[in-house]
Amino acid sequence: MITDIILILLVGLVSGIIARSLGQPLFLGYIFAGVIVGPHTGGVTVSDIPQIEQLADIGVALLLFSLGLEFSVKDLLPIKGVAVWGSLLQVALTFPAGWLLGLAAGWSNTAALWFGAAIVSSSTAVILKTLTDRGHLRALSGRVMLCMSIVQDLTVIPIMILLGNLMKSGMNLGSALMPVASTAGFLVLMKLVGTHITPRWLRFIARWNSRELFMLSIIGLGLGLGYITHIAGLSLAFGAFITGLVLNESEYGHKALCEMIPIRDLFSLLFFVSVGMLLDPALLWHHFGVILLLVVGACGGRGILLAGITALFGYRRIIPIAVFFGMLPISEIAFVVIRTGLADGAITQEIYSIILNTVILSMLFGPFAASLAAPFYGQLRKLLPEHGVTTINLPEEPLQDHAIIAGGGMLARYVAAVMVESKTPFVIIEPLYQAFAEGKSSGLPMIYGEPSQASVLATAGLSRARLVLFTDGDIHAMKELLSIRRAENLTFRALATTNHIDERATLLEAGFDAVVLPDLEGGLEMAYQSLMAMDLQAAVIDAHIDRVRRNAVPSLTEPDSNLPAA
Repeated sequence: MITDIILILLVGLVSGIIARSLGQPLFLGYIFAGVIVGPHTGGVTVSDIPQIEQLADIGVALLLFSLGLEFSVKDLLPIKGVAVWGSLLQVALTFPAGWLLGLAAGWSNTAALWFGAAIVSSSTAVILKTLTDRGHLRALSGRVMLCMSIVQDLTVIPIMILLGNLMKSGMNLGSALMPVASTAGFLVLMKLVGTHITPRWLRFIARWNSRELFMLSIIGLGLGLGYITHIAGLSLAFGAFITGLVLNESEYGHKALCEMIPIRDLFSLLFFVSVGMLLDPALLWHHFGVILLLVVGACGGRGILLAGITALFGYRRIIPIAVFFGMLPISEIAFVVIRTGLADGAITQEIYSIILNTVILSMLFGPFAASLAAPFYGQLRKLLPEHGVTTINLPEEPLQDHAIIAGGGMLARYVAAVMVESKTPFVIIEPLYQAFAEGKSSGLPMIYGEPSQASVLATAGLSRARLVLFTDGDIHAMKELLSIRRAENLTFRALATTNHIDERATLLEAGFDAVVLPDLEGGLEMAYQSLMAMDLQAAVIDAHIDRVRRNAVPSLTEPDSNLPAA
């Protein structure tokens, strides 16, 4: 097994370098590395495949565990309509469509039902890695895709349990629903236990000031609670994701994420390599017509549904297109679904292999498809140019020496309230249509669109602006703005927000004049109000807060070299 791991690491390293040199995500190179060292291609081959597959299960569990640590309910709230109800609608439509597609492939009714369950969800792992590698994780389209894929994954588990128990109970719906209800109760219990016991355990471990103990505790919690959910009939990865969600709400969420990232990346390499090892080129060639039909029908059909539903919920411009191309790959949970179907005798070994290769092929195609979104949208805009930019409450005279609040959200509303009070001219660029519509009744000057769109920036008067403030958005879009400032020799100041200290340093190095940490400043304000209530003097409180701010981020209290001289 040691030889196998060394072989995987070396081939994965070379394939990763090649993938990155070609401008593709690293995990795509890892999948090709799996094809190379897999049992179906000859040459140097991994000998102990079952052991590697077990390590790969840990890899996907840690990957989704970290997603749970990064995912916050706050991220879901602004887009809860499309993320929750839109995803449920898509699953409800995709499941019978997948069943019909299975029947069209000549399979039995039972096998077609399991195929429908396998394809309802997009690959959260592939979407997460693609968005991270391309720097679009914080973009509105990225948040929509990630939240929808998570809700999709949550729906697959009860569908799988329901199907399995329908088979065992002879299509008795009442008997089949009992395990689903007991599983839901178990998840609620785990949530309560995790909320009350986990923080106390981590506080106990943190007292020892040992990074090793803390890291072991975090990974032990993620995999341990994940294994309990596995025993309860759910997947290890699903349990790890739920554990991550629980930890995310605690005070140790960010530290936990930072500590386990290196191990997560190592094990996720094993997961993607194991995916590549499962690809059988001979079977792919022999059943190419059927597999191509399944990939195009399943991925394309689900993509069309997702794009249409996204547009139905008021999302316009590139977002439906990004959702269509970015959510094509079938979820890794499909491996669990078809493995369960095979064990229950619902699908044959041949159908299992065909679906398996269909899923892998969709994962391989996923990153290439995601890269097509921007060029496709650009060509679409040339064929169907936009007739002006949608605005509300803008003054008749062009704005001059004003502030542009890019990214929208509640933070933009608070900044706007102060600017209204101080009679400072400003305009908000709001990418979320629902929030844009709500701004109409508030009387706020707003533009609907993405801050990266040239037409939106022109309407906002970028060349005449004195300040541009990013309240939300991905790093790529933020850096694009700085490129425009340099290329056109503009003089506006650029401010940004982030809750990650390392990201703050990146933004300052890129040229932003200042970067604010909202969570830090919100916590310090809470501390100030608390100490005022305890009758401490304002000067003493200021000294304490300044010391805490300096310890949290030393550079915050140092003169900013990017700021112009007074």
